Amino acid sequence: MRQILVGMTVVAALLSVAEPGAAQGPPSLPLVREGVCPFECCIYGPWVARTAIPVFAREGNRADTVGMLAPGDAVEALTGNVHIRRAATAVFQQPYRMLLTLSDTLRLAPGDTVYVLDHISEGVYHVWYRGTPFEMDQQWVYPDESAAVQAGARALADGPPETEWWVRIRQRDGREGWILLDPTGPAVFDGSDACGD
Repeated sequence: MRQILVGMTVVAALLSVAEPGAAQGPPSLPLVREGVCPFECCIYGPWVARTAIPVFAREGNRADTVGMLAPGDAVEALTGNVHIRRAATAVFQQPYRMLLTLSDTLRLAPGDTVYVLDHISEGVYHVWYRGTPFEMDQQWVYPDESAAVQAGARALADGPPETEWWVRIRQRDGREGWILLDPTGPAVFDGSDACGD
């Protein structure tokens, strides 16, 4: 079942986060963030492939390949959706306060857990806490960090979240399809980063 996640940051919803009686648990997965470009300076529009990339008939279906882009192929990137397959679990080991509005603050205590959904931009992620999604600067480290880094970290996560970035493209001959990209991996298209590749 596909769940759509829209309106990630809503102040009214954030205010309910601090309520101690709210249920805490991971979100039902997978979640899909529609119409997003998932990294800082990400843009849709004219792209040129740097490497060979398979084209799929449908988003989310790796079995239905309908073609292959070759290096140098030009496409129009129309839109994209991020599929969140696995949320990382980050457990706080130090207190943390985050200002939500001028008068409301989220307070996390040692032992509190947030579920890291996906990467938005440099150092910023969507997280899930007590049934509410919102944005948070990275406060956690992963298990591959040194013991010294982990000991001083505000929170420890069990690994990064697992996401897929599906991009709808139109080729020069008018055919449309979907390509699967890694938003945190190396750029495989020229033109996808407005800040420069």
